[in-house]
Amino acid sequence: MAGGGIYAYDCTTRLTRAHVVYNAAGQGGGGLCIWGTGLCAIADCTIEQNTAAENGKGGGLAGLWAAGACNVDNTLIVSNSTLGQGGGVYWQGGGVVTMGNGTRIADNAAHNGTGGGAQLEVQGMVTLAGVEIARNRSGASGGGLLVQTGSVACTECVIADNMASLVPTNVGVAATSGGGGAAVMLGAALHARNSTWRNNIVSNAYGSGGAILALGAAVTVDSTVGGGPAGVWPRTRFIGSHAGVSNSAGGAILAYNGGSVTMAQALLASNSAMNGGALALQDVTVSLENLVVAQHRARNTGSGLYVLFPRHHVLVRQCTIADNDGYGGFDIGGGTVVLQNCTLWGNGSCQITPWSDTAMVSYCDIEGGYSGAGTIDSNPVFIAAAALNYDIAEESPCRDSGMNLPAVTNDCIGTPRPYGAGWDMGAYEFVPEPGGVWGLALFTIYNLQFTIWRKRGTQ
Repeated sequence: MAGGGIYAYDCTTRLTRAHVVYNAAGQGGGGLCIWGTGLCAIADCTIEQNTAAENGKGGGLAGLWAAGACNVDNTLIVSNSTLGQGGGVYWQGGGVVTMGNGTRIADNAAHNGTGGGAQLEVQGMVTLAGVEIARNRSGASGGGLLVQTGSVACTECVIADNMASLVPTNVGVAATSGGGGAAVMLGAALHARNSTWRNNIVSNAYGSGGAILALGAAVTVDSTVGGGPAGVWPRTRFIGSHAGVSNSAGGAILAYNGGSVTMAQALLASNSAMNGGALALQDVTVSLENLVVAQHRARNTGSGLYVLFPRHHVLVRQCTIADNDGYGGFDIGGGTVVLQNCTLWGNGSCQITPWSDTAMVSYCDIEGGYSGAGTIDSNPVFIAAAALNYDIAEESPCRDSGMNLPAVTNDCIGTPRPYGAGWDMGAYEFVPEPGGVWGLALFTIYNLQFTIWRKRGTQ
């Protein structure tokens, strides 16, 4: 049976200010099941402590063969469970799904299955806006979220403290297991913008992708720019996630077996894994721009980034890769990586591992030196590296020392590039700091030009 509390079949469902609690179902939707073509609108509700039994789908909320649009606003989906898929939410079908306005998916569990917080198998578009996915747990991949099919846009979300625990019955498929925060499967797509991924974990020895596991999927990560800089850090952040304890890879993200990873304007800090403390990218198409990759740990190699057999040349531009502990800030195997206007500094015993395949370096600041046009070996003079502020000081040799990259029009927090005589090296573009962090704006009024100082980080 489906829909332990409420079962809606081929009809329009509107649920407002309802409390759906302590229900159980065998097939799906322990609390609420939407089946078929009807529209669904859920607002200001609480769906909690419901259960879908063994092989059930959606401990709290399930959409089965759902073809209509579904909107979920300001709703708590908490402390639900299943032995199957989607501890809090399971949604399958062709409709458009939107969740936002303070919706929380928290403390749910898929004990033996996937998608601890939610599992999405939607042929249409799923939009998550301002959603918190926290403290969920799965027995296989996708501690917080599993995207099986379709496209998910995640904006202004927090994905934190989720765990893919990988119970013993699922340990044998290490290569396809993991994703403490989210797992994105073959052919699916995830676009994460202005979102925080924090303290997600894969607990099994071989599980990978502490924050995100992407298997033949398209992953895009970025932050909005314009309207003034965002502050010291980019708006999208991957902090403190961990993958496995033995042969794991990708403390923040593991992507492999086809697909693509495109990242711009993001901070990755203090993640850890056996290989690729921040990123492990194998057999995928890769583009990285305006990233801060700092203070990671890999117990084997590639403390910052580990790239193996990429599909095409890997393009890395305007990135700061610094203070990653262990052996090698960047480990390259079986492919070509193009680094332009990057800073690699303080990464254990070497910046680029000596056995790395081709690294084509231009106008980078690399500790210990590296061959390539315009490359320097000088302390970049970060503002406050211990506090994860990798902006550069006025006296930094990276100022105006980069190559011209007209396609890169801003830095990691939205400051326009270039400022001054040329592009700076690294993720941040230096701007003057008279009496604080200030930017210069010029206004012309009645043919008179006034110089007005505007604090950086404000409108």
